[in-house]
Amino acid sequence: MVKQQTTKGSFKALEENSALWQALKKQPAWWKNILQDEDLYVEVRKDNYVNVYYEGGNVALIKYGENDVEALTHHKYLGEKKKDKLYLNSIELIKTKEGIEAIKNKIKQEYASASKEKEVQAKLKLSNKDLYIDSEFAYKVADRKTMRIDLIALREKTLHFVELKLITDARLRVKEGTPEINDQMDKYREFITEHAEDFKNYYSKLLKIKKDIGLWSGETEIENVSLIPQLLVVNTYEKETEARKERIEYIKNLGSDGSFETILVAENKL
Repeated sequence: MVKQQTTKGSFKALEENSALWQALKKQPAWWKNILQDEDLYVEVRKDNYVNVYYEGGNVALIKYGENDVEALTHHKYLGEKKKDKLYLNSIELIKTKEGIEAIKNKIKQEYASASKEKEVQAKLKLSNKDLYIDSEFAYKVADRKTMRIDLIALREKTLHFVELKLITDARLRVKEGTPEINDQMDKYREFITEHAEDFKNYYSKLLKIKKDIGLWSGETEIENVSLIPQLLVVNTYEKETEARKERIEYIKNLGSDGSFETILVAENKL
């Protein structure tokens, strides 16, 4: 069982009447610019702040400070050399389209050699806005460990939890024994089962907030939670070989015991 934790960082920390949501409901011009930027996606977080993402990089963490809305951005995305603080005030910068473009350009430079998986995740979010209601869900559990789930989907009023992997990921296959991904998916299933009702209440609240601040236009009612996690494997192969065919067939059979569902999709079909 997962140990009980304090309200901060827990499902109950999300507040529908948080000062930030009240401020963003008013749709200030700078917030509209973020909403209208087709390269960006925004996630509501448990402790009443939002993350604005570009190609997997965090453009800004937006929160409500003592008296007004504040924004923080990693110093490397601001073109600053490393300082005592990793994150610097960027509220004035993100209030202009030019400022956001400058941060996006820095992220593109920094992420040029970064994880391909983050790039694919961003593509999934942007091309399936009515399906994926959250990404990078994180929850602290026992022993200071964090449970992380890549994507949360809402399909026909049912929540689905998705682990994203590229087909080249070494954790998907071993010559002998059980691949590492099986253990990861087992932990997901146990966590989802234990917190099914928490997830249902949390995401119902989150969708209402998203709707209020202009991030969501779909349904907010959640009736069910799927206890079977999904493994979404993106096929990034450009050429077909016998070895790759064999790997694909092996991966297709992951979760064949019903413990999780494997979905294989070509990158050009995202």
